Amino acid sequence: MRFVHPGFLWLLGLALPLVLLHLWTKRPRPRVVPCLALWQRTLAAHERRFGVRKIRRMVSLALHLLVLVLFTIGAARPRPAEGVRKPRALVIVADLSASMAARDGGAGLTRMQAARWKAHEVLDGLDPVDRVAVVGAGRRPRLLLPLATGPWRAKRLLAALDPGEPAADLHAAIDLARTIARDDATLLVLTDRGGEGQGLPEDVPRVVVGASSANAGLVGLRVEQRWGQPRARIFVRARNASDARIDATLSVRWLLRMDAEGREVGQAADAGSVEVPLAPRSITNVELEVAAGQGGLLEAHLDARDPLPIDDDAFAVVFPHPRPRVIVVAEGEPDPFLVGAIEVLSDSLDTEESFLTTPAALVDLAPSLGSSDVVIFDRCAPDRALPLSNVVTFRAEGPFAPVQTGEAAERLTPWTWDRGHPLLAQVALEPLRVGKGRVLVPAEGDTVLVRAEKGAIAVAGERGKMRVVAFGFAAKDSNMPLLVAYPLLLKNLFSWFAFDRWLAFRTEGRVGDPIALGEGLREGTTSVELDYEGKWGVRRRTWVCEVEGGTPLLPECPWPGFYRARWGGGHQWVAVNFQGYGESLLEGGEGAGGAGPPTFERTAKASFDPETLWLQLAAAGMALLVIEWVVFHRGGGV
Repeated sequence: MRFVHPGFLWLLGLALPLVLLHLWTKRPRPRVVPCLALWQRTLAAHERRFGVRKIRRMVSLALHLLVLVLFTIGAARPRPAEGVRKPRALVIVADLSASMAARDGGAGLTRMQAARWKAHEVLDGLDPVDRVAVVGAGRRPRLLLPLATGPWRAKRLLAALDPGEPAADLHAAIDLARTIARDDATLLVLTDRGGEGQGLPEDVPRVVVGASSANAGLVGLRVEQRWGQPRARIFVRARNASDARIDATLSVRWLLRMDAEGREVGQAADAGSVEVPLAPRSITNVELEVAAGQGGLLEAHLDARDPLPIDDDAFAVVFPHPRPRVIVVAEGEPDPFLVGAIEVLSDSLDTEESFLTTPAALVDLAPSLGSSDVVIFDRCAPDRALPLSNVVTFRAEGPFAPVQTGEAAERLTPWTWDRGHPLLAQVALEPLRVGKGRVLVPAEGDTVLVRAEKGAIAVAGERGKMRVVAFGFAAKDSNMPLLVAYPLLLKNLFSWFAFDRWLAFRTEGRVGDPIALGEGLREGTTSVELDYEGKWGVRRRTWVCEVEGGTPLLPECPWPGFYRARWGGGHQWVAVNFQGYGESLLEGGEGAGGAGPPTFERTAKASFDPETLWLQLAAAGMALLVIEWVVFHRGGGV
């Protein structure tokens, strides 16, 4: 008999304090009492019971010492004499790629389940004193179980593995396993990759599962919306990885509908379906149109009746795309060129609800305006702070102007402009000439869109929840209305206000990548809650993520589907797709060459498991403590 952790034997030294505590008694103290008769009868009865009490004290001491010995032996981990040999070590590399979830492993099992049963046959040959480690092979290898005594730990971990990664780097995982194993351990790879050209080292023992199976899956999904249009186009790419034609059905459905404010306004509803013939070994592009005026969560599903379901679904967030109203504010007659340009864009605007007003009348109208409505101040400014969402100003001067003005200037010519800003996309400003205007004074965080020799003449920025675009000149004081760029600039303005604020968020990701929101967090946000709505047998799950430097530390996406990030006063939906191009090709590896799985023979008695012996000893010790308390101390004791 020897011990795995002999250092714990020092706990036996606690026996001396236990003995001293049981033998220690209080020194009697003399007391003066008015009558001795009662005390003499009590002392006589106590002396008669002293012998029994002494025996109970010794039995209690023996039980406490026995409990100490049991706990010490359990912590030291005894091993039988035949276990003195050096423990064997096995490192298992488990392929976690999505193809291991294909249900073609025989008897209705997935490939992972079939590999797990074969791994159990190898583990059953190990003794309880042997050590096993498990390495997961995904896009990045990771250690799932360090070398630990007892094969039962590995069995329990293998039963909980959920393959679903879009790729598996087996070579990196094997390198990590060899680092753990060093020279005294055996490797075992569980995978469905063993065919020609798949590159597993010949000397690595392996369990290869799965046969070549016909499979079709979605490998791409893109939703395209044009500003002001009530319908969206869906582009789907489906891959047939088999040698035969597959007739599949592509269906699209809304899982949730949202309005312009991001509020939920509708539940699941079908958006359409189409029959798709998939040619052998090819990719088919499918285009659909759906109504997208409200936006929402869109799911595409390919019904091909194949063994791998994880690549049959794709997800997208379709943003609410309202037709904004335009409110022109002017002290007198508005600029006719501005009104004319708005009429040109009437197909993309809600012109029936658009109107003209004055700064005084706007005070009562402001609370009723929505987040997509655009207010244009033509040569005037608000006379107080108003709750507006989107503001454009043309030479607005005053204390409540969103962007303050500086010195007056004449004959201004664009010097530089921000060509990469969405407001100036495809806008050429070389011919722009400004007769008179004022230089703008940008606030901290503002973007200078156009700069003349004397300073900024066009600025974009945010004031809390309000987006602002300011021009230091009126349209009629320049040749801008005569330029082709004028209506295009206004179109970019309305698109930026009503639509691009949604596009500021990253709304799609890939399984295995960390989720990135990028924008949208309020200043002072310290944490973000991330919800997974549940799919593929996974229940709804929530992560609480910290925020550093305004960026949330969000986890990697473990499953495809929809994730919802929530923080104080805001939320964002993110669609995560699988789209593992190589995983949809179910080639399998059964019958491939290479080293087979290792075999072990048990040398210790199967009925003796030192890994669980210390738990049994600890349980026995606790039982003895309970017995000792019930017998000697319950109800006051003796």
